[in-house]
Amino acid sequence: MKVSELNLFGIPIYVGKIKLKQEEINYVINSEYERVHVDNGFRTKDNYLLNNKNLKNLKKEVQNELNNFVYNQLKIKNNFKFIMLNSWGMKHVKNDWAQPHYHSNSFISGVVYLKTNKDSGNFSFNKSSDWNNIFPNCLKLEHTEYTQQNSDVWNILPEEGNIIFFPSFLTHSVSKNKSDEERYCCSFNFYPNVVIKSKEFDNINLSVK
Repeated sequence: MKVSELNLFGIPIYVGKIKLKQEEINYVINSEYERVHVDNGFRTKDNYLLNNKNLKNLKKEVQNELNNFVYNQLKIKNNFKFIMLNSWGMKHVKNDWAQPHYHSNSFISGVVYLKTNKDSGNFSFNKSSDWNNIFPNCLKLEHTEYTQQNSDVWNILPEEGNIIFFPSFLTHSVSKNKSDEERYCCSFNFYPNVVIKSKEFDNINLSVK
């Protein structure tokens, strides 16, 4: 009997890599930052960072990778356009980290790493307590191997140039920066610019200007 394995109804994640320009990295590094209210990192005061003309190429690279994710991998029709809502830089010095969180009022979120090393922390996805990919949380079984199908947390050790996209509802976090060097990344949110057609109701306009 031939055995096949299907991984149905999983949460899609995109991990790619782009070529960075040093002048763009320098621009993000030299941007004006302020300490976040939970006191575990720094965020740029500019919440639309990638709209700056000095980061025009970086924004284009991000958009190209987003298009690859939604059109080529998720197979969404290309008449639905995904608009960048906002974008900001993050800086983590030694012992900084990011608590588990998700992004509100967004559809797809992402991050591109500009300066990092093997000791500056993992980017982690955290499975929601009400998401049962196979067994409910009240049943804890031992496994012979830690896989995407049985994990509660999945870690990615990012390299410079790595870009990650994920559904905005998905909880994620960043482990502590154990390096003496500062870690820099740029985050962003996207939303589809669409009008949903319905026979039962008037068209629902979700356009983002």
